[in-house]
Amino acid sequence: MGNMNLYEFIGVIIGDGYMRYRPDQRVYQIEIAGNVDEDYVYFLKIAAFIQKLTGKKPTIREKIETNGRSLRLEISNKEFIKKLIEMGLPTGKKTFTISIPLNLTGWEYSKHILRGIFETDGCIYFSKSKKGKYPTYPRIEIKTSSNRLLSQIISLLKERGFRTYCKKSNKTHSITISG
Repeated sequence: MGNMNLYEFIGVIIGDGYMRYRPDQRVYQIEIAGNVDEDYVYFLKIAAFIQKLTGKKPTIREKIETNGRSLRLEISNKEFIKKLIEMGLPTGKKTFTISIPLNLTGWEYSKHILRGIFETDGCIYFSKSKKGKYPTYPRIEIKTSSNRLLSQIISLLKERGFRTYCKKSNKTHSITISG
């Protein structure tokens, strides 16, 4: 697990983050949601990155919600949030509208952003191939509810020579790379 950089962190925000910026109420907060059982070690990596960058230590806590438990990483830091907004990240609800900021779609940034998105909204699984009776054929998948993000990811991967398969449903779309 290598060091995180700002662009991977932006991918994490795109995937599972939420930014509140309400200067009139002095609210400047980043919250990242994750899986209690799977994400704690990754959240420690994110927290270490944020602390190194801002000098402030984020809090990591378990939250009990109506549909179960979740892990939350939170930090309040006005300057850090202002920098992320200047880089093109939105505040407030973003599930269906999020995209990679256009000034960060060059491969030198987007490869790190895609890693952050994969860390939060991606998975790897194996399916059966024609040859064996056990699932051995690897597939990488990212799920999103944003049409704009879906199009961007497909374009970025195609530009790099990856063949993608896209499956759209009412709310969640998936992009898969096989092999």
